[in-house]
Amino acid sequence: MSDLPREFVLFFLFVLGLCIGSFLNVCIHRFPVKRRLRDQLWSLNSHSSGCPRCSSAIRWHDNVPLLGWLILRGRCRSCRLPISVRYPLVELLTAVLFVVLYQCEMPVNFWGGVGTAGLQTADGPWAVFPQSSAVVWLHVRYGLHVAMVCCLIVATFIDLELWIIPDGSTVPLMLFSILVHTVSGQCWIVPVWFQDSSVAATLRTVLPDSLSWLMFSWDAMPFVAGYPHLHGFFVSVA
Repeated sequence: MSDLPREFVLFFLFVLGLCIGSFLNVCIHRFPVKRRLRDQLWSLNSHSSGCPRCSSAIRWHDNVPLLGWLILRGRCRSCRLPISVRYPLVELLTAVLFVVLYQCEMPVNFWGGVGTAGLQTADGPWAVFPQSSAVVWLHVRYGLHVAMVCCLIVATFIDLELWIIPDGSTVPLMLFSILVHTVSGQCWIVPVWFQDSSVAATLRTVLPDSLSWLMFSWDAMPFVAGYPHLHGFFVSVA
């Protein structure tokens, strides 16, 4: 993968984003119909998509992300019922965010080092851990952030239309985030807020004297190095 041109990787991510966006459209359509989390998740495997008016199943070539909607000119092939522009919009938005997020988080060259990555800080994981596998963990963190983006897209479009946020768009992400952070121990960007001495110093200036003792300063890095998985858990729930 390190020998692949970056343009090819970005093109692959764009196509992948279109496909994932098509799946997100299914989530946006089906989650609000069910109230319980289990029913929302199970509805994704219940039946194939079809036209709400004529009930005709969507053909595979009409279900190609973005292109299918454009070829059909936004209408059902059978009854010509208009298809909401939301469907291609979600697919295109997901694809663009996949690419933009990769550009922001990944080094300019695959093995170029974390110093060339956009989303990297001096207090990041590689201030403590060896940088030999840094790019691998950057991709793990990218995958986690992609999952967050996908769930945010689902929650946003449902909320805009119905003013609700189903559990199916939040609970799986929370559990997945806790699992990834805890198991990896290296997917955080900065230490937990209360481990930052500058934050503690700022809070001491605004807290009453009786509470200022709570904002003690300490060096987080020895704790992170000694207990990376516990720190990852703290990051995920902070």
